[in-house]
Amino acid sequence: MDARNLERDIEQFLAAHHVMTLATTGEGGVAHAASLMFAAEHLSLYWMSDSAARHSRHVAANPRVAATVAPDYADFHAIRGLQITGTVRRLRDPAELEHAQQLMRSRYAFLDQLARGPAALSEAARHAGHYRLTPERITQIDNSKGFGHKDSLLVPANRGPRAVGDRAGSREYQSRTGPDRPELRRQAKRYAEFDGMGDCAATAAAGANAKSDCLLRPGERNDR
Repeated sequence: MDARNLERDIEQFLAAHHVMTLATTGEGGVAHAASLMFAAEHLSLYWMSDSAARHSRHVAANPRVAATVAPDYADFHAIRGLQITGTVRRLRDPAELEHAQQLMRSRYAFLDQLARGPAALSEAARHAGHYRLTPERITQIDNSKGFGHKDSLLVPANRGPRAVGDRAGSREYQSRTGPDRPELRRQAKRYAEFDGMGDCAATAAAGANAKSDCLLRPGERNDR
């Protein structure tokens, strides 16, 4: 699947669902997960939360997060969902805040009701923080296309999205972006020859003047 079609599928999936699970880490690396109602614009996710909530405190200290959007399924073969990694930022600019509020209120009518509700509720809604998750990688899970089928979309900050297919029945590959290194280009070429994935070698070679995207096998996914 090419990046344009994958991006469209992800946007449609986000538009059709309302709750994500946000995973954060706190002091000492203690993990926490929270279910949050969100609004999506393109590939970014917006929500509002009490700034004193554990997940809000966590992202204030460490903005790197993971999230899933995964409906409940009884049939394993029907499972579809998204795995997202990226960074979270609390919105403070008045224009950004107003935009986020409009996105949330246009999707959730009850927010207007809260604003007109009892004083305690309206006060809580008025002082809630608004947040945005900017994705770096989104992986679409779709078992209807095959056991463990995955398609991943890389969303670099200064570049357009790029699709990385994790084909059903094959080894799982993960995209790596970093400074150009000859050894990575050699690995990419070797794996391309091994699995017939010529795009990997071509992509790595094309990145010689800037940053390279290489497809590494699972055993070599250590942080560099």
